[in-house]
Amino acid sequence: MKKLTPKLINALEWIAEGNQFEVCTSFGRCLGNTAIKGENPPSNLKTAIDQLFSHNLIFTNETETYGIRWESCHVSEKGLAMLKEARSIK
Repeated sequence: MKKLTPKLINALEWIAEGNQFEVCTSFGRCLGNTAIKGENPPSNLKTAIDQLFSHNLIFTNETETYGIRWESCHVSEKGLAMLKEARSIK
């Protein structure tokens, strides 16, 4: 990916600030449910997550809460480099 769109930059910045987007990976009623932890999430967050993940700009980490598995998104080294470059262009 050569250049990030403003919407992808916004989503990447939101995650880099420590906000979280989580997806339930436990089989059962909550499978696929999402949990957004943070203030003012971008309106296009789910779409942006897919694009950022496909370009290895974010990675996931699995945690377990009360026996339910969740995948949470974090910015990768490549994502941090792209974000730094995008900020320097502004």
